[in-house]
Amino acid sequence: YVVDEQFNIVSVDKAFEKLTGYSEEEVRNNHMSHIQLIPEEDRTEYLGLVMEETAKQPQAFFEHRLVRKDGTIIYVFCMGRQFYDSAARAGRSEIVVTDASTTYSLRVMADVERNKAKRREREIENAFRRDSLTGVLTRPAFKNDTEFKLLEGKTKVMLLMIDVDHFKEYNDTYGHVAGDEFLALVGQTLNSTLRRDDIAGRMGGDEFAAALFFSKECSDEFMYQRAQQIFDKVNMVLSMNPNATSLSMGAVIANSELNSFNELYEFADKRLYKSKEGGRSRLSVS
Repeated sequence: YVVDEQFNIVSVDKAFEKLTGYSEEEVRNNHMSHIQLIPEEDRTEYLGLVMEETAKQPQAFFEHRLVRKDGTIIYVFCMGRQFYDSAARAGRSEIVVTDASTTYSLRVMADVERNKAKRREREIENAFRRDSLTGVLTRPAFKNDTEFKLLEGKTKVMLLMIDVDHFKEYNDTYGHVAGDEFLALVGQTLNSTLRRDDIAGRMGGDEFAAALFFSKECSDEFMYQRAQQIFDKVNMVLSMNPNATSLSMGAVIANSELNSFNELYEFADKRLYKSKEGGRSRLSVS
C-alpha cells in the first residue's frame, strides 16, 4: 500500500484485504491512516524506528506487529521506500508487508532475502539512477531527489550549476576518449567534496549540478562559503591532472519565492552564465 506524508493510505493492492481484513472501499471511505494498523502500545516505538531507518537510507526494512480489522495481531516483515509522486506533486511512501513467522530458521531466510533485495535495489539504482560515465545521478534522478527535498521543507536547499570551461576545445585537442575521462574525473571529484546527504547529477554533456541541504538555521553567507569551498577544491584537484581545464559555477539558495526545481535551475544557470561572461573559472552567487 501507499501512504502520503501524513500517513494516510492513498492506495492498496488486492492482497491488502487478505492480510489486514480491511477492504479497499473501507480504506477509501474511512480515510484510513497507516498508523491504525499499528497496535496502540507499539506506535511510539514504531514511529521512532521508522525515523531512525529512513534517516540512514531511502528504504527501511524491519519487523513489527500489525493489528488486523478483527483485533488479532500478527508479526510482519515490512519494507518501505520514499518516492516523489510527480502526478500528485507530493512525497509518498510505498509499504510492502508480509506475514512473518517467529521461528529462527525463517528469520535467517528472511535475512538472506533482505540482503538480496538490498543488492537488487543497489543494482537497479546504479542501472537507472546513476550516469554510467561519471557515477553521479542522472538528470531525472537528480531532479526528482531535489524536488522531494524542496517539497519536504525540512532543510534549506542550495543548487549549484557547474560547467567545464572550453570543453569543446578540450575534445578537439585531446580527443573524445580523453574528454570522457575528464568528465568522469569531474563527477568523481565533485562527489568526493559533498557531504553524505548532498547529491550531484549530470545534467547533460559537460554540465553538472549539485544540491546541498542545510539546517534551517544556516545563514546564506555560510551556505555560499560552502559553495566556494566546493568550487575551490574541485578546481584544485582537476588542476593537478595533465591537460586539465577549469570549471565555472553558479549558485542559488531556495526561498519562499524561489522554491521549485525549475526556478532554481533557471536562476543558477543564469549565475553560471555570469561566471562564463566574467572570464570563466569562477563562482557567481549574485
